[in-house]
Amino acid sequence: MFLRLQLNRAPPTGAAKNAFRIIALTVCLAILYILGTRASILFADLVADGSIRKNWVPFWLPSGLALAAVMRFGPAALPGIFIGSCLANLSLKAPFAIAVWLAAVNASQPLLIVALLRRWSVPESPFLTGRGVACFVAATFIGCCLYGAVLGPVGFAMAGWMKLGAFPVEWMRWALGDITAILILTPIILIALHPWAQPRGDMIMTETFAVMLIGAGLVAVVFSDMLVGGPLHHLSLEFLLFPLIIWAALRGTLLTTTSLVFVMSVAIAVCTAFGHGPISNAAPSREALIMLQALIAVLAVTGLLLTATSGERRFSQARLKETLEGLDHLVRARTAALDNANRRLAMEAAQHAQISRINEGRSRLLQKLTTGERLESLLSTLEREIERTAPDWKVRIDVGATSKRYRHVAAAGVERHDIKGAEGRVLALMFIERPIGRALSEQQVGLIEESADLVRLIVEFKANEHRLQRLARYDTLTGALNRGAFSAELSTLMQEIDGPAGTLSLLYVDLDGFKAVNDTCGHALGDTILKEVVERFQVLAGPRAVIGRLGGDEFVIALPRICDRELVSLMAGRLVDCCASLSTGDAAPPITASIGIGRYPVNGTTATDLLIAADTAMYSAKRAGGSRYVFSDAQIDPRECRAAG
Repeated sequence: MFLRLQLNRAPPTGAAKNAFRIIALTVCLAILYILGTRASILFADLVADGSIRKNWVPFWLPSGLALAAVMRFGPAALPGIFIGSCLANLSLKAPFAIAVWLAAVNASQPLLIVALLRRWSVPESPFLTGRGVACFVAATFIGCCLYGAVLGPVGFAMAGWMKLGAFPVEWMRWALGDITAILILTPIILIALHPWAQPRGDMIMTETFAVMLIGAGLVAVVFSDMLVGGPLHHLSLEFLLFPLIIWAALRGTLLTTTSLVFVMSVAIAVCTAFGHGPISNAAPSREALIMLQALIAVLAVTGLLLTATSGERRFSQARLKETLEGLDHLVRARTAALDNANRRLAMEAAQHAQISRINEGRSRLLQKLTTGERLESLLSTLEREIERTAPDWKVRIDVGATSKRYRHVAAAGVERHDIKGAEGRVLALMFIERPIGRALSEQQVGLIEESADLVRLIVEFKANEHRLQRLARYDTLTGALNRGAFSAELSTLMQEIDGPAGTLSLLYVDLDGFKAVNDTCGHALGDTILKEVVERFQVLAGPRAVIGRLGGDEFVIALPRICDRELVSLMAGRLVDCCASLSTGDAAPPITASIGIGRYPVNGTTATDLLIAADTAMYSAKRAGGSRYVFSDAQIDPRECRAAG
């Protein structure tokens, strides 16, 4: 029984374990080599004494074993082959030197064959393809004919067992013995040990044994004396063996074919050794024996080639079947997808008219949306578009979560649809009056959903538009106009004024000590103070005043149609006083205000000039100690530059 070892398949778990495996492999191979030698010589013992075939060996089984071991285990098999060959030759009474010589030849011959296979890029499983089988046969012929069959007889000649004149005959006998053994034994051993061998179930094993019995019986019939001595004695009946080989190769597996070839080869050799069969009854010449070995070699090569070709064909058929099944599955999937697409197309065709009307209405609505039209007008347009698409409907849309027109929806028989935004808040309500008792069709449900999307789009667009406009004009912290918006508003006010000089006053306010409050108490308190300052300015200046924040702690207040100097002074003083009363806590200094006052058109005829004039006056107030107001044309006149209080 062969030992299945995985020396090169898995990493060793330890040096001792690996060494044990190598020793076990060496011992097993040596024993098997000796047994193979005895089995091969047994054929010579079966031949009758005095026959020319007395020293004939049809196949040297150890050569097939040695090649299979090297192909399976690699160089690790060489010690066992060398030791087994050496012991076998010594048991045949060969001198020690000759035994070592022959052992070296027997161990190196499989290495040469394997090297040739690697050189030709033959895969690990050479018997699965026709090219692999051809390369295996070619490497076997080269290794045996040009190496083993040359060096082996040389050893015989050195030992005096053979004369030089007998070298050609011995060379042929040696080469054919090794070739036939390798062709019939090596494949079956590799198939039994290799993982790439085809699966071996109970049915396959039963079929293999049945084919082996049929093959042995067929050989017994063909090589029987009854046929040879009968009317067919002049025919060569060996060709009757090939149909079974061909059938097994095309029908069975590698294991079945190689087993059949091995059994038939052994049966042919046994029958011939006992003197039965067409070859035994032919002229007792070495040519007849060579023909028998050639017959065995041809049987083996035919089986291997046909099996490999059949395997390739079955593999191609399997791949083709797999491809066809994949294509069939793809066709079925595409057909199903096409059917679904056709159904959807039919539904879309039924909805095409309604969708066209909806798209036309949407286009008109979006065009109005880009013109800046009011929200109420846009929603009224959408109501008319929905009623045009569904003539038996009456639609009303209200912005917000409540409606003034439909307070009792259930009593009025009106459907209510809440239109919500992304945050779940109700943006608008859509009320639909339609004939009672009719279920909504799929197209009508789609119309409601499309309309709800448009309402959501319009409301959110107008809300975002308002938000962007406010961000573009107003300071996000205080709500006052920003610098750009205030300058534009100031220019507009100056253009609208038509009266005597001084009909517009501009107050430029800077908070003194605000930076210290920010640094001491933090920006949160600073932001609170800024918002409170704007709120106080709005209360003091009145609804007609325009208030802006230029940045940081600087504010501007435009007082249109205030032409009285005393009134402006009173207003500025109140602003200074309201800033002085701001609460900053105990940790920070109090906040005061420095105010510069510019008047139109006395101090400037443009918004820029007026702002510069007021800004200059504000800095004059700061230089005077702060907490006061200064007119731009006062030139620090004590009468027009005064502190509050």
